[in-house]
Amino acid sequence: MNTKNLEKGYHVSRYIIAYKFILGLFEVILGLGIIIYGTKIYQLYINFRNSELLEEPHDLVARTLERVLPYLLAHRGFVVFILLLLGITKVIGCIGLWYRKHWGLDILIIVTIALLPFEISALILYPSLTKISFFIINFFIALYLVNFNPKDYFTNLKQRIKKHPSKLF
Repeated sequence: MNTKNLEKGYHVSRYIIAYKFILGLFEVILGLGIIIYGTKIYQLYINFRNSELLEEPHDLVARTLERVLPYLLAHRGFVVFILLLLGITKVIGCIGLWYRKHWGLDILIIVTIALLPFEISALILYPSLTKISFFIINFFIALYLVNFNPKDYFTNLKQRIKKHPSKLF
């Protein structure tokens, strides 16, 4: 399949498809890993935490894991459900786009835009460089997927207002 035709036909770059596909696979593998190895992960965590805190009581890695991992394991079912749902949805959307199905584009647009408010809230509550970069990447991917062209949108605004003053947008 010629990927140049894919980019012209659906205005979707193969890099976006690869990014979303890899992200979806990572989420599915992580969800399955939590299902299969959840109790082993907890045992490894307890051993690691105890050994690290014995060496240095203020160890950053041990303290960070001490806050995150028990919450993750306490809500394991919900976390696994969300990871599998998002991962499978992204993978199916990417496969649909690769085979030039319009529903693949719709799925990726809905998933990408639906997750933006959650990324904003996480960014506000716990700002970090990683969260900022993921938000910026996903925001521009969402704009790209909906084919938003701000230059054309704002330059044609006057013409649209003259033709249909009641329909501003």
